[in-house]
Parts: sequence; structure tokens; C-alpha cells
Amino acid sequence: MSQKNIFYLEFDDSTMTKLFIFEKYVENWLPVFLKQQKDYIYIFDFFAGAGYDSKGNPGSPIRILKQIVNHHSNIPSNTKINLFFNEYEEKYFENLQSNCDDYIKRYP
Repeated sequence: MSQKNIFYLEFDDSTMTKLFIFEKYVENWLPVFLKQQKDYIYIFDFFAGAGYDSKGNPGSPIRILKQIVNHHSNIPSNTKINLFFNEYEEKYFENLQSNCDDYIKRYP
């Protein structure tokens, strides 16, 4: 059985639904974690992909970054958010790194 390569294709409807639910989860829980006044918050994405699909739809890493930007004013100055994006395929990892860097440059 061959594996479907979703990062060179447009995300299908079920993937878009999962990403929507995931982003809503981050959107609603990030403020809860921020209110705990911890020094560090760790967020892991073990199947990060390239950051975007072939049509430019954001994947989970970009959606996480978006929510951090949206909640930036609520992040205590002593709180560091550590992101761990894992991607097994080197070509996707390189794209992921570039896509995240580009996003961060737009929203420092």
C-alpha cells in the first residue's frame, strides 16, 4: 500500500476539518496555559509536514504560530514558548523550517 503524499497536494476536506479543530484547540487552550504564569510552555507537533500544502493552506505548525501571534499581548514577559516541530522527511523539514522562518519574519 503506497503512502499518500499530502504535502505536494491540496489538503482534502477531512484534513482541513482536522486542522480547523486543532487550531481552535490551540486558540482556546493557549490562554489557559498563559494564565498559569509558567516560565516555559512546550508545544509539540510530531507530524508537522512542510507547513503549507500545495495550494498554500496552512498546516498545523503555521496555525500554532498564528495563534501565538494572536495571543502575543497576553504572553507574560518571563514566559518562553518552546515549539518542537518534527518532520521525518528531510525535504519537508527544510520547507517547514523555511516556512516557519518566513512566518516569524512577517510577525516578529
